[in-house]
Amino acid sequence: MPEEAFVACGWSYGIRARHEEEALARFEGWTGRYINNGALCDTLCNHTVGAFIKKFSRQVGVLRRWAESPNRWMKRAAAVSLSPRKEGRIPGGGFRDL
Repeated sequence: MPEEAFVACGWSYGIRARHEEEALARFEGWTGRYINNGALCDTLCNHTVGAFIKKFSRQVGVLRRWAESPNRWMKRAAAVSLSPRKEGRIPGGGFRDL
């Protein structure tokens, strides 16, 4: 399964220019169902979800729900998805938005 998950992470990042706002629900579902280690979480969220939040910054509030989830990978996903802000690639306040 990890190989398929890494392929999905790479594919979803590769088509990031075509993402629409409803894609965040798909990424949330993937995270809840398929992410089961830090490497997968970081690959999906730092790249794909981070690029999504950069494009649709008004959706950053959804990450608050992720951060409050009992699922440890959803919590990590919320934080990792904001890591591009540290580098100035996403406008806004980062964790202050959560």
